[in-house]
Amino acid sequence: MRTRKLITGAVFLAVGVVGAGTASAQALRGSDTLEDVTENVLAACPGAVGVTYIGGGSGAGQGAMTGAGATQHVAPMSRALNNAATCTANARQLLIGLDGLAIVTKNATHQTPTVCTDEMGGGPLVLTGVPSQFIPCTTNTQCTSVGTTCDTARQFCVPGGTLTSCTAAQGCSPDGTYTFDNGNTNPADDWQDVLRQIYGGMNHTSAGTLIHSAGELNADGTAICFTTATPPVARNCVRNPARVDCANPIRGVLLSSWSQIVRTPLCTSSTPECVKLRHAYRRDDLSGTTDAFQAIVGLFALPPFTTLTNTGPAREIADFASTSNPFCNAGTASMNKGFSDGLDLDPYRRACIAGPAPDRLGFESACQAAGTANNSDSGCYATGVTPANYPQRDRSSPQRRGVGAGGSADNINVFQAEYLANATRPRCLGVVQPISIPQDVTGSTIWAANRYPQGGNCTPGIRAFVNPLPANTILCPDGSLKANGGTCRLPQNTANGRFDCIVDSPLPAGAGISDARVFNLGPVNNLGNMAALLDSYQNPNFTTNLRRFARRYYGVHMVRPDTSSTPPTIAGSCQFETDTSQIGCLVKASPCSIGFAGREAVDVAAPLNNLALKIQGVEPTTATIQNLATGGTPVYPLARKLWFNSANNPGDLVGFATPNLTPGEVGLSACMGLPGTCTVDTDCTGIPGTGNPPCVAATGRCTAGDTALVDSAISLFNFVQVPAGVTRLQGCTL
Repeated sequence: MRTRKLITGAVFLAVGVVGAGTASAQALRGSDTLEDVTENVLAACPGAVGVTYIGGGSGAGQGAMTGAGATQHVAPMSRALNNAATCTANARQLLIGLDGLAIVTKNATHQTPTVCTDEMGGGPLVLTGVPSQFIPCTTNTQCTSVGTTCDTARQFCVPGGTLTSCTAAQGCSPDGTYTFDNGNTNPADDWQDVLRQIYGGMNHTSAGTLIHSAGELNADGTAICFTTATPPVARNCVRNPARVDCANPIRGVLLSSWSQIVRTPLCTSSTPECVKLRHAYRRDDLSGTTDAFQAIVGLFALPPFTTLTNTGPAREIADFASTSNPFCNAGTASMNKGFSDGLDLDPYRRACIAGPAPDRLGFESACQAAGTANNSDSGCYATGVTPANYPQRDRSSPQRRGVGAGGSADNINVFQAEYLANATRPRCLGVVQPISIPQDVTGSTIWAANRYPQGGNCTPGIRAFVNPLPANTILCPDGSLKANGGTCRLPQNTANGRFDCIVDSPLPAGAGISDARVFNLGPVNNLGNMAALLDSYQNPNFTTNLRRFARRYYGVHMVRPDTSSTPPTIAGSCQFETDTSQIGCLVKASPCSIGFAGREAVDVAAPLNNLALKIQGVEPTTATIQNLATGGTPVYPLARKLWFNSANNPGDLVGFATPNLTPGEVGLSACMGLPGTCTVDTDCTGIPGTGNPPCVAATGRCTAGDTALVDSAISLFNFVQVPAGVTRLQGCTL
């Protein structure tokens, strides 16, 4: 038996890729943040013949321009090119807009952002009374074994008795006190330290972020904390718990202290007030927004795409460039880019609320198998289990075998036993949640029809046998085994016979599980089939890409908002098509949550149900974001540049040049504002809105291009236009 040390979050299928040279039907990959902008430009661009847009993230766009299997030569990206394979001397980057990453949350008073004082930063934030171990509790009785009492509001055992205070080795100074100061003497930038703890469990000690571990194995049992050099060279690939520990007690106390995370509250205030942070939503691994967030906040970098597959059924496995993922939902295993998007391994859990009697309806739509549905976060852990020893490695191998998290071995019978065991079965939902909504491939409406349930409510307690896959042996959501060609028990709406229905209550659960909402994690079509429902992940290292079935963590409020602790700011559900818009909605439906996303996630018109927290007192306004490009002050700390990039492979011409680009790519580039080619200044006359710019001899292009279409789209979707006079066409340097 081989022990699996990681998963990628879903089952894989091999699918073909259409080459870039097919001008009649070219589907571009790129930033999901820029999806609306790109589609708007495409709709008005006469030269972009045959080009459609399928998004998938900036990483997917950059990957699709890389290597022998490249399918395109241009890509909209919400970050700059960032690796040596694409950021070459021939690469070119076209600045098309500006954005400010938003830390978005509820706006309970619906006031304008200028009035709102709610912020993160301007510290330093000081937490006191931090224990050396986080022990969840609701009553003093649960803390008597360590001789102390329970903070019943924030629900953890306070230091006392044999439970000591947080120490210097954990980052506390003096013991029991942690100062969020970013590890320097500047109190104003503590917001970075706060976000690193929330999303990545990283403290500001001087220890390194990654260390070597000879026992870190991939799915074939190969040690992966080494390079492929001969002899093998040791490398750092796993988290150093002295610096990065998602179960650390400082993080636990911070997550239990909403009033410390959102400071100087005005617009986020509501009655009753939030006590804990419920969820911290994030974009997926392939998103340029994630890359920008990681770099600005100071998390360690995401690893690259894997280059390896397992023997037998095509399954990706970690390669020699893999590392731990910086986000807490990913667990502790080494993995590659994209592997974390289906994982829910944050050791700090939040109860999938069972709801008040008598209806017992759940307030979150998608939950884990869980223990008995309850209203207490302490109930998310088996007796004696705390965040420090909650399972943080998902070894279930759902690429081929499972559709739910949990387990510790590749052997499916062992996996089943552990999935159903009290100590290791999946419980509740983690604080950090990845939001990754699949997009339809060209000519398809599979996901448009199946992202969210279309078949109404499932009949309570009804389970029908159906084959969700044409083959494969997997673990069904209820813990039963599906043989090759066999069946799973799935909920059904008996009124219409459909399986794409929603289970909206934890009960009746059914054999093997305690919370029936686990069925909502695996989308199926009306016939109960998941074989055609693939997520947006594609790995550019394989000409035949491996596509995955999705986990619907993005659907946590696809039926109703959470009213369990404080009023939501919307009455309806969240069923958006893009990750950014969904995150903007989820913080309204889950009113004690935050999320990072592009600024377009923030409401700009009444009733203003959410807002972007100010950072160091700076609001993400047009002026503060444009200062990033002009050199003015103040600059919004989470401002970023948006790009339309051309990264050509070795031997190709300079970026944006033909014959590399297809005719459709050439036309789209012009509509994105690419300056035209020229030899003399008169070649640049008559370009709308540019004032007859001169010709630049070094590049053979005019100083400016026609940006009317892209500027209009940038403004339409709440981004910020590039100020006049800023050079847009640029090279690339790492």
